[in-house]
Amino acid sequence: MGFCRVSAAALLVALLVAGPTRAGDGKATPLDCAALGPAFVSLPSTESCLAVVGTARLDAQGHTGGRVLTARSGPEERLWRIEGTGPPPGRFALTARAGLDIDLRSASEFGTLRTVTSLAVERASGGTGGDVPAVYLDAAYIEIGMFTVGRRQSFFDYIGTSDRWYALNPTTNRPWPDAKVDLLAITRKIEGSLAVTASLEWAASGYRGRNGIGIFDELILADMPNALRTRARDGLVGTDPDWPDLVFSAVLTESWGSVQVMSALHRLENDRHRSYLGFSPPGTTIGWGSATGAGATVNLPMLGEGDRASLQVVRTSGATAYAAASLDALGNFGADALFGWSGRLNEVPDGALKPTKALSIAAGYRHVFSPHWELAVTGGHILVNGYRARDFALTDLGGDLLWRPLPGFMLGAALEWRRVDFTTATRDAFSGRPGPGEYNPWRRRLRDAQSITATVRAERTF
Repeated sequence: MGFCRVSAAALLVALLVAGPTRAGDGKATPLDCAALGPAFVSLPSTESCLAVVGTARLDAQGHTGGRVLTARSGPEERLWRIEGTGPPPGRFALTARAGLDIDLRSASEFGTLRTVTSLAVERASGGTGGDVPAVYLDAAYIEIGMFTVGRRQSFFDYIGTSDRWYALNPTTNRPWPDAKVDLLAITRKIEGSLAVTASLEWAASGYRGRNGIGIFDELILADMPNALRTRARDGLVGTDPDWPDLVFSAVLTESWGSVQVMSALHRLENDRHRSYLGFSPPGTTIGWGSATGAGATVNLPMLGEGDRASLQVVRTSGATAYAAASLDALGNFGADALFGWSGRLNEVPDGALKPTKALSIAAGYRHVFSPHWELAVTGGHILVNGYRARDFALTDLGGDLLWRPLPGFMLGAALEWRRVDFTTATRDAFSGRPGPGEYNPWRRRLRDAQSITATVRAERTF
């Protein structure tokens, strides 16, 4: 396929441009710790610089609305909400979080050896997950020369990764791609301003991983996560987690801002299933998903020191999470692909894959009023074209206001509005009683929905 050839050529170009790694003259170039930032200090008797940053914060979050699907079987009722996380409608949730970021850089004859670790411990009460603690490994990677290995932000992601868009929204349902994954990458910097990267990324390792294939007629299992989460549920199949995605990106950084183009190749496979469905695919079907995108950020010093605006467009086929992280909250509708089983798709052989197509547009603007006040507004619109009446649009608008009365201390408030609109054909297909021979006997009602989420945060960084 054309995309495979383009991605393979991009990887080859990146490797050829990088050339062989050389040890140089055997002497390490000393690091200037002060030039790295105010958080870095020089370690005595070494050629290393260390930065240790801690964070403590408390969030109060509440929202209303967001129900898109009601499913009833006898007395039991399930509600499917577009937020995915957070408190039930009309209630508040409190989330306390402690974070620790460590950045160690050492001079070596191979270049700078950098080690980054980012940990967070979180406890929430009042949310959908109950009052339980959680530990997150946000980052753990090593950089040496041109190579990066470990867990970090995907090289595909652009908007929102270096800015504080949605700084106060603790959910992962952002209207742009956002994932931290295990990866192995090689980056070549050309003339200091252009960086070209080829990366192998294990999407299954990401929180709300990049993957997921849904079973046609299994929409009603509305709380299903993506297939490749470690908590894979009955009713989903996914790709083999041993197969990484191939990601290519090129980013140009100048004084005026930056531009990035990116692409990804994603493997699909239908041999993951659960026995309770009473069906096993007759064989393994392999498919390929792809994603391409571009983004730009422009600095606007004429409006305020630190002001900047960003825009990003991503198109995907069979790789929906590269369009937006928020699609995960929509279960089977946001799946990478659907496959036929037990004759449920009469015109599609059992095991055949039908990819989902998506287009996302995201933008953000941050204005710095003064060293004490900042305002950000963001927006995203996602169009999804799924197989057999799984078409919808998701719109997300939000903003946050930050106040820093003291160095390292911040108070903020955020407001987010989200809306999902299904096509008429989609609503008709999943409303009312099931038809004869349908697998799931539940009564169903699918409808458009919107939600409003408010967050207040107090944060101390030290």
